[in-house]
Amino acid sequence: MSLDLTQSGQVDVSSLGDGPCYVYGVTHSGLDPTALAAVEGMGAHGPALLEQGRVAAVVEVLDNPSALGTRQDLLAHYRVLDAIAAEGVVLPMRFGSVLTDAEAAQAELLEPHHDEFVASLAALEGHAQLILRARYVQDVVLGEVVAENPAIEELRARTRALSEDASYYDRIRLGELVAQAVDAKRETDRELVLEALRGHVVDWSVREASGIDTLVEVSLLVADSQQVALEEAAGAVARSMADRATFELVGPMAPYDFVPEG
Repeated sequence: MSLDLTQSGQVDVSSLGDGPCYVYGVTHSGLDPTALAAVEGMGAHGPALLEQGRVAAVVEVLDNPSALGTRQDLLAHYRVLDAIAAEGVVLPMRFGSVLTDAEAAQAELLEPHHDEFVASLAALEGHAQLILRARYVQDVVLGEVVAENPAIEELRARTRALSEDASYYDRIRLGELVAQAVDAKRETDRELVLEALRGHVVDWSVREASGIDTLVEVSLLVADSQQVALEEAAGAVARSMADRATFELVGPMAPYDFVPEG
């Protein structure tokens, strides 16, 4: 299906057809539609901008929304939103947001929430999200834990001297003590990392640790003017902990973790 774009980038609702309408996010109206021209969406029709007043929904008509939910669909969701974020601010919708058709997207989403979207877009203007992930070098940190905790070192030596059956309860206790010690170390190290970044971010959202080797995974809302300084600060803290942890800074991207709830 070919889409009829006006010079302002607005899509005629009728040109989108009557199929279910996937909504990627909401952005300012007037965005250059060529920002989406080369972006592959979830279906054959491709993403488009559906305007209403001062805002526009980034939408795509899907032929088979019941098949939605693959990893490829999730990657397409992020790909489209990050393409918009490269051109201007965008409010990401939750993955899997489907409305009956384009008219419903206009009548049920854009019209009743127009002023809320305008305010939220204004609040996020000139900002982007980055994600910092830091993971411990596991052998190094476990070595620190053993050296700093005599009870762990003692239990570790005892379990090595006994058979697997005889050391069963000691091994359980050892695992508990190691986990507690790593948690305490993580809390201290995480605060050091966040303190190094504090002056360069507007907000952050720390994600729950996903494994014993996770030091920190944090989403950062950063003003465009502070991105270089943030990268330098992250690099400095990474160098200071290079023998103990590895760091990765990803972005900028759409502000997935900082869209106001409504």
